[in-house]
Amino acid sequence: MEKIILKSIKNQYDYIDSEEYLVVADEKLKDLYPEIFPKNTMFIEAGERAKTKEVLFSIVERMHELSLTRNSTLYIVGGGTISDVASFAAGVYMRGIRHIILPTTLLSMTDAAIGGKCAINFMNAKNNVGIFKEPEIVYIDSNFTKTLEEEDLKDGFVEGFKLATLFDREVAMEMFELLKADEKDKLIKKMTEYAPLKKAQIVEMDFNDRGIRNLLNAGHTVAHFLESQSGYKISHGKAVAIGLFMESMLGYSDEETIQIFRKFYEILYGKPEIQTDIEFDFSADKKAVNKEFIDVPIVEAIGKGKIVRVKRAWLEESLKKVLMKI
Repeated sequence: MEKIILKSIKNQYDYIDSEEYLVVADEKLKDLYPEIFPKNTMFIEAGERAKTKEVLFSIVERMHELSLTRNSTLYIVGGGTISDVASFAAGVYMRGIRHIILPTTLLSMTDAAIGGKCAINFMNAKNNVGIFKEPEIVYIDSNFTKTLEEEDLKDGFVEGFKLATLFDREVAMEMFELLKADEKDKLIKKMTEYAPLKKAQIVEMDFNDRGIRNLLNAGHTVAHFLESQSGYKISHGKAVAIGLFMESMLGYSDEETIQIFRKFYEILYGKPEIQTDIEFDFSADKKAVNKEFIDVPIVEAIGKGKIVRVKRAWLEESLKKVLMKI
């Protein structure tokens, strides 16, 4: 299990503890936080465009150029897409070297940087080529959220809230009330204190994503499809928010849950506006059991998640009907 450390990062010496290393970072951070980046830093453009085989091997090539060994360390500074591709590189270079993550977005602090899942997108499918490579340490410094755009904060709000709705009703309702009251600073504090440790606990119980950890994919069945179909023009958080709402309308969630997910989405993004002629196709979804069945994690009631196994054809048709009701 990776160590989750809440720590203020003021310079490179607050997180770099190795003499042989490479830092991979979001290029947007170069001018925002120049004091935290040493000479051996490789800046890349964040976003789904980073999650390609070309970027993956460019990181591997840079590590090779620096003559890094299996005793070296890869430090990753940025959001979820940066940690996805760079962690993948750490896992395949010399069959795996030590890596440490410093997440700088609320989304990565609450979800993406925790748990060792790392992947790239391939053949128009999201996260379908990847490995499990757990970081040794994840440093959480909520001060990085102060320079985030509003849309980036919303992405983090969605993942943090989703986690609580699966396991902790009291926490979820507290987050919901803070969001309704527009108490964003308090909400960020609550999420960065709760989500990293909670997710780490789930991962420790089911590292390979074969049981309880699969619940964390609630909302993601719809979300990943919408993201790939839009060419990743829709943000991950927005896609998950609409996914949580739509999946709650499949008949497995109570009415309170449906209304809370609807209200949650509306507070963040306004009234749902989704084209109604979408042809859902989950044949490439990683949660597919076989060609006929797929496991769908849903929030049954606030604080209680479960996995439902349904026919893929039924799911695709049912979601088309849900679209007509939104």
